Amino acid sequence: MEAASYRSDELVVDSLTAYAEVTQRKPVHVIWGTINDVKSPETRDLLSDTSAGRKPASVRFVENAGHLVVQQQPEAVAEKILDVILGKPAEVISKL
Repeated sequence: MEAASYRSDELVVDSLTAYAEVTQRKPVHVIWGTINDVKSPETRDLLSDTSAGRKPASVRFVENAGHLVVQQQPEAVAEKILDVILGKPAEVISKL
Protein backbone atom coordinates (compact mmCIF):
# COMPACT_ATOMS: atom_id res chain seq x y z
CA MET A 1 0.00 0.00 0.00
CA GLU A 2 2.78 2.45 0.89
CA ALA A 3 4.62 1.95 -2.41
CA ALA A 4 1.36 2.33 -4.34
CA SER A 5 0.68 5.66 -2.64
CA TYR A 6 3.70 7.18 -4.37
CA ARG A 7 1.95 6.61 -7.71
CA SER A 8 -1.57 7.67 -6.76
CA ASP A 9 -2.77 10.99 -5.38
CA GLU A 10 -6.15 9.37 -4.73
CA LEU A 11 -4.58 6.80 -2.39
CA VAL A 12 -2.78 9.57 -0.52
CA VAL A 13 -6.03 11.50 -0.03
CA ASP A 14 -7.88 8.33 1.01
CA SER A 15 -5.10 7.49 3.48
CA LEU A 16 -5.14 10.97 5.02
CA THR A 17 -8.93 10.83 5.35
CA ALA A 18 -8.80 7.42 7.04
CA TYR A 19 -5.97 8.59 9.32
CA ALA A 20 -8.03 11.63 10.38
CA GLU A 21 -11.00 9.39 11.22
CA VAL A 22 -8.85 7.00 13.25
CA THR A 23 -7.11 9.77 15.23
CA GLN A 24 -10.50 11.14 16.25
CA ARG A 25 -11.67 7.75 17.57
CA LYS A 26 -8.51 6.18 19.00
CA PRO A 27 -5.29 7.53 20.52
CA VAL A 28 -2.60 7.39 17.83
CA HIS A 29 0.97 8.06 18.94
CA VAL A 30 3.36 8.95 16.12
CA ILE A 31 7.13 8.41 16.22
CA TRP A 32 9.19 10.08 13.49
CA GLY A 33 12.86 9.98 12.69
CA THR A 34 14.38 13.46 12.42
CA ILE A 35 16.04 12.67 9.07
CA ASN A 36 13.69 13.46 6.16
CA ASP A 37 14.98 10.81 3.76
CA VAL A 38 11.70 9.78 2.11
CA LYS A 39 9.03 12.40 2.75
CA SER A 40 9.36 16.15 3.13
CA PRO A 41 8.83 17.91 6.48
CA GLU A 42 5.64 19.36 4.97
CA THR A 43 4.28 15.85 4.39
CA ARG A 44 5.13 14.94 7.98
CA ASP A 45 3.36 18.10 9.18
CA LEU A 46 0.22 17.14 7.22
CA LEU A 47 -0.25 14.17 9.54
CA SER A 48 -0.46 16.50 12.55
CA ASP A 49 -2.63 19.17 10.91
CA THR A 50 -5.43 19.55 13.44
CA SER A 51 -7.27 21.99 11.16
CA ALA A 52 -7.78 19.03 8.79
CA GLY A 53 -9.09 16.83 11.60
CA ARG A 54 -5.86 14.91 12.15
CA LYS A 55 -5.31 14.69 15.89
CA PRO A 56 -2.55 12.32 16.96
CA ALA A 57 -2.40 11.78 20.72
CA SER A 58 1.32 12.55 20.64
CA VAL A 59 4.13 13.11 18.18
CA ARG A 60 7.65 12.09 19.17
CA PHE A 61 10.96 12.31 17.36
CA VAL A 62 14.01 10.05 17.30
CA GLU A 63 17.34 11.68 16.46
CA ASN A 64 19.61 10.25 13.76
CA ALA A 65 16.90 8.14 12.15
CA GLY A 66 14.84 8.41 9.01
CA HIS A 67 12.03 6.43 7.40
CA LEU A 68 13.40 3.18 8.85
CA VAL A 69 13.42 4.58 12.39
CA VAL A 70 12.73 1.20 14.04
CA GLN A 71 15.65 -0.45 12.26
CA GLN A 72 18.01 2.51 12.62
CA GLN A 73 17.42 3.38 16.29
CA PRO A 74 15.53 0.47 17.92
CA GLU A 75 16.48 1.37 21.50
CA ALA A 76 15.42 4.99 21.05
CA VAL A 77 12.08 3.89 19.57
CA ALA A 78 11.57 1.53 22.52
CA GLU A 79 12.22 4.46 24.89
CA LYS A 80 9.63 6.59 23.06
CA ILE A 81 7.08 3.77 23.27
CA LEU A 82 7.80 3.38 26.99
CA ASP A 83 7.30 7.14 27.42
CA VAL A 84 3.83 6.77 25.85
CA ILE A 85 2.98 3.83 28.13
CA LEU A 86 4.18 5.75 31.21
CA GLY A 87 2.23 8.84 30.14
CA LYS A 88 5.26 11.11 29.79
CA PRO A 89 4.54 14.23 27.73
CA ALA A 90 5.96 14.44 24.22
CA GLU A 91 8.80 16.86 23.69
CA VAL A 92 8.14 20.05 21.79
CA ILE A 93 10.26 20.67 18.69
CA SER A 94 10.51 24.34 17.77
CA LYS A 95 9.90 25.26 14.13
CA LEU A 96 11.83 28.52 14.51
